[in-house]
Amino acid sequence: MGFKMGEHDWQLRINQAAQFLGEGNKVRLEMRLRGREKERLSQAEGKLRKFIAALSGAKIEDDVTRSPRGLAVLLTR
Repeated sequence: MGFKMGEHDWQLRINQAAQFLGEGNKVRLEMRLRGREKERLSQAEGKLRKFIAALSGAKIEDDVTRSPRGLAVLLTR
């Protein structure tokens, strides 16, 4: 997912993640940060946490970590 994602894309990703979690799969959520977006890590982490909150019943297996391209988190049901 991107830092500046639109509402429709946001809902699409939530629905896809909920479907994968419902099937018993794990979901790795990555937010790619480019350029000046890398300076706004706290805002990016807030968006990730908001996304996780929108998924009912999702649990964080691996906490939010810094990856080479941005932020990543591993979710399970």
